[in-house]
Amino acid sequence: MEQWVEIARRGENHHVLYLDLMMQTFTGNRIGRTFGGDFSYVPSRYRQFAGARWFSTEEIDKYVSLLRKASSQGKVLQMGVAWEMQCEKARVAAKELKKTSFSGASPAKLLEGFNVFCDYAVDHWGHAYHYLMLNKFLPDEVAAEIVKRVPDAARQSEYLQALFSTEKPTEIRRENASLLKIAETLLKQGKSVRSPEGQKLIEYHLAKFAHLGRYYLRSKPYSQSDIVARISRLSLEEVVRKTAELEQQAKAPEVSRKIIGELKLDDELKQKVFAVKQFAFAANYADESYSFLVECVSPLLHEIASRYGLTWDELCSMQRSEITAMLLKDEMPSKEMVEVFRQRFADHAIILEDGKVRLLWGEALKKYAAEQEALKVDASSAAPVRQLKGLAAAPGKASGPAVIILSSKDLTKVKKGDVVVASMTTPEFVPALEKACAIVTDEGGILCHAAIVSRELQIPCVVGTRVATKLIKEGAMVEVDANKGRVTILD
Repeated sequence: MEQWVEIARRGENHHVLYLDLMMQTFTGNRIGRTFGGDFSYVPSRYRQFAGARWFSTEEIDKYVSLLRKASSQGKVLQMGVAWEMQCEKARVAAKELKKTSFSGASPAKLLEGFNVFCDYAVDHWGHAYHYLMLNKFLPDEVAAEIVKRVPDAARQSEYLQALFSTEKPTEIRRENASLLKIAETLLKQGKSVRSPEGQKLIEYHLAKFAHLGRYYLRSKPYSQSDIVARISRLSLEEVVRKTAELEQQAKAPEVSRKIIGELKLDDELKQKVFAVKQFAFAANYADESYSFLVECVSPLLHEIASRYGLTWDELCSMQRSEITAMLLKDEMPSKEMVEVFRQRFADHAIILEDGKVRLLWGEALKKYAAEQEALKVDASSAAPVRQLKGLAAAPGKASGPAVIILSSKDLTKVKKGDVVVASMTTPEFVPALEKACAIVTDEGGILCHAAIVSRELQIPCVVGTRVATKLIKEGAMVEVDANKGRVTILD
């Protein structure tokens, strides 16, 4: 029987509406279109189940093979640029939706706005899994060539950090710079963050960056209290240090080009370097842009929900076809259907097999989960492990108590100086990561969110350990040596 391979874990499932639109991305050949021309590629075996995302082994091999071929043809960089352009289109559409008032609008107008949102959401994720599959070979190919040219291990690490840095600042970095500027202004003027001057600066900040508090259809945008809490943790000394670090990061593209010139990289290798940079940027920009789209369309979704007696989570536990039918009929959903939506919100799975999509919840989900549990291999007898190995994503060394983050609900546990241990980080983790001394993840490569955000925040990070959340206990003292890609459990 063909095996499922867990490729990403977030600890909690996305809303049904998001997953339903993602399935339309898959079945509508949006992935295939990213390769150009009339190319067709529709994944045949994929699922989101038990808080994780899975492909079959055969599907992964096929996907990676397609991307290797695209890389050999020099197409990957332009695919990454196309993804960025798609994000820009989504943002333009989002701004137009935000200008539209849906209060008291007819069902037809609500449906029109909803379809605009859905169509852009479907198009948005055609490139979504490219970076996970590219992580399996492209950074390694670049690293292998650099190792050949640079014998010293310390210089290898330094050069690769520069070569894998993004060419453009992420929104996370720009939001961080804005936050530091507010803190610096208030601290130098001796003003409180809650003063009228402080509140005005925060309002301006939120107008630009509130959406970064979201993670797709879940979580909430940043609020005044969120920003107040983050600024209140900063001293003038920290502001000066962090600002200098951001200024140093801004020089990374210049440093990268000097290294490319020094090592005399050929055109093929340069293209691979810039492809890695572009996908590192675009993967994060896509998350940021989708959350921006949701933020702009949230008044419409709230209007639909309130009009038909639903909560946000109940509405987002519906499929696109169900919301469309509700608006066309202009009828309140039955009590039985609302109960279905609540069960889906509690837990669900979406399975794509041979072109057919199944949405499971309730008893059907329990049966499916029991079948998958029966296929598990018992690894409880494995010997204790004191040291884990992963990929050094951001340099440095730090020690602290481990905080295990299995879902966004755990983020409030993080205190200053903790080591965050997670399957993977997402944009909603950022305020918690600002307090951490280091990051360790199960998943990921040089293109993942944790790798990017750790470099933005200048904290050590080791990704791709595979088992950190399973082997490290809550509160255990750990040492993260991100120069060597090692995580040591000290007690």
